[in-house]
Amino acid sequence: MVANEACQSLEKKISPFFQSDDFGAGVKDFIVVAVAVSEDDSTNSRFYDAHTRSGYIKDPLTGAKSRSISVGVPLPLVESAVPNEAEIARNIVSSLKARLKEMKFPSKFDKERFSSKLVDLCDKALLT
Repeated sequence: MVANEACQSLEKKISPFFQSDDFGAGVKDFIVVAVAVSEDDSTNSRFYDAHTRSGYIKDPLTGAKSRSISVGVPLPLVESAVPNEAEIARNIVSSLKARLKEMKFPSKFDKERFSSKLVDLCDKALLT
C-alpha cells in the first residue's frame, strides 16, 4: 500500500536524527500512527485519538521497557488510496504538525525543542 510506503520513507529520513538526542522525561521512542478508517473524520478521531498518548513499550525479544510517546494522525480513507507517495507524506506531515500543537507531553519533556526539531525535519524530508 502506498500509505505504508510513505510512512516508511518518512521514518527512514527522520528517525536517525532523533536517536542521538535526549528530550527528557526518559522518552526513548516516538511513534506516529497514520489512521485511515473512514471518510468521516469523527469516526477516524476515535482511532487516532486512541493512539495519542505517552506510556511504556516492551521489547518482545528482551522484555526491556522504554518510555514512548505516540501520536495518531488522520489520513482520510480517500487519500490513503491515492497512489501518490509524496502527496500522502505531505498529508501525514501536515496532520502531524497540527496534532503536535494539541498533544500533552510528559512533564520534564522538552516539548518546544522536540516539536521544533520534528517540524523542521519533516519539512526537509518532504523536499528530498
